Amino acid sequence: MYRMFLHKNKMKIKLTLKSLPPLVNATYKSGGGRFYKSNASKIAQDALRWEIKGKYRGRPLTGLLGANLGFWWGDKRRRDIDSGIKATLDACTGILWEDDSQIIELFVTKGFDKKNSRTEIEVYSLTK
Repeated sequence: MYRMFLHKNKMKIKLTLKSLPPLVNATYKSGGGRFYKSNASKIAQDALRWEIKGKYRGRPLTGLLGANLGFWWGDKRRRDIDSGIKATLDACTGILWEDDSQIIELFVTKGFDKKNSRTEIEVYSLTK
């Protein structure tokens, strides 16, 4: 389920997902002189995308947008805060927004929650 509401006369969408994005270090592999996206990464990103589609049934937002991303990992392994950003923004493209180039403001939080690992996405309009 998602929540959509107006905040200061601007559209805002909030989603909480059980899926976590693939980590950057596990995303790309090399072979034959090229880099390519690993199968595990594709599967994880597809799972994230399907969960977003299942929770949000509206139209993609237009105009300039801001986003808050929260990654709550189930263990305390060391992870860079930026490791899930690209995969999450790409997974939302065409569902929550038309293109991730619309995001001009981004805030990211990471934390640990052993009982409830999750991804939290909040997107809001910056267009007047």
